[in-house]
Amino acid sequence: MLRRRHIFCILLLAVILLAGCRPAAVPVTAVAEATPSPTPTAAVAPTAVEVIVPLLTATPTEAPTPAPTPIPTATPAPSPIPTPEGLCGGRFPDKFSETEVLTDSAYRRQDLAIFLTKVHDETSFSSFVTYFVADIYVQDVTLLKTAPAGQDFNSPMAGSVKKMAQANGAIFAASGDYYAHSNRALIIRNGVSYNDRPSTRFESCVLYRDGTMAFYAPEELDPQAFLAAGAWQGWTFGPSLLDEAGQPRTDIPSSYVGVKDRNPRCMLGYYEPGHYCLVVADGRQPRERYSNGLTLLELAELAHQLGCAKAYNLDGGQSAQIFWRDGICNHPTGGGRSISDILFFTAPDRP
Repeated sequence: MLRRRHIFCILLLAVILLAGCRPAAVPVTAVAEATPSPTPTAAVAPTAVEVIVPLLTATPTEAPTPAPTPIPTATPAPSPIPTPEGLCGGRFPDKFSETEVLTDSAYRRQDLAIFLTKVHDETSFSSFVTYFVADIYVQDVTLLKTAPAGQDFNSPMAGSVKKMAQANGAIFAASGDYYAHSNRALIIRNGVSYNDRPSTRFESCVLYRDGTMAFYAPEELDPQAFLAAGAWQGWTFGPSLLDEAGQPRTDIPSSYVGVKDRNPRCMLGYYEPGHYCLVVADGRQPRERYSNGLTLLELAELAHQLGCAKAYNLDGGQSAQIFWRDGICNHPTGGGRSISDILFFTAPDRP
């Protein structure tokens, strides 16, 4: 019986020993199942790629960023004014153009700009008036030229404003001072004096090469002194229309009594060196309330309204004409008349 117990105990011990050996095999199974553990490690790889891809996409977005940076510096490059040289310097950048531009109401290039406006006014003056304003910007005052009807300014000939303009390749022209009406006038044209001993009752106007404008009483006329100071053009008609403060004159000299009443007018206005205007007002045409013209006092008021610092009256009446592009654009009374000279600007492509 005892032996049976021993045998039973031995068998039981054997079973326990066998059962105790199984847990030792568990790590082997765990290790075998753990071998796919690289899968989590591989999951890091996509994460790294996603970080790189945004960097790669960020690089192209930054590449165009330098491209817009030249735009601010490139803007001045096509600026209408190629150089600050000239009477206007860097002023009025919106007026000039690098290329030549011609429209129905404007002519623009690098050194010259003309803007033409037609105005019908029934409220500012004592009668209705239609006038034309040419707003002019030049880098060089010698672009404002004059031409005679004859061979030169010694000639007393008179001719058509349109024909004189076309003969000189003008893009714009206006009637002058009709110098041939008197052999006593100051005649400085395009830097040359044609009358060194003028004797006149009228006020004269001188436009200098530096772009300034000045007026002289008859006793002050000295053509050679004017030339030595840089005179480019000199006219005798007048009077000047504004006082030293730029206000309309009320003291019209007695020598102008014959022309002070309502008439067609032509006026040269001055703002500053390089900036001028030429104004032609039609008159003596009451039909359909078109234009009755202006008195000298009203012309002075118009010069003030336009903001001129100085202004000078040129020959009016039937002489007052304005040429634009290909023909006379105002309506001169009686169809206009022949005169001895014009003020004009040329275009390079015209003969």
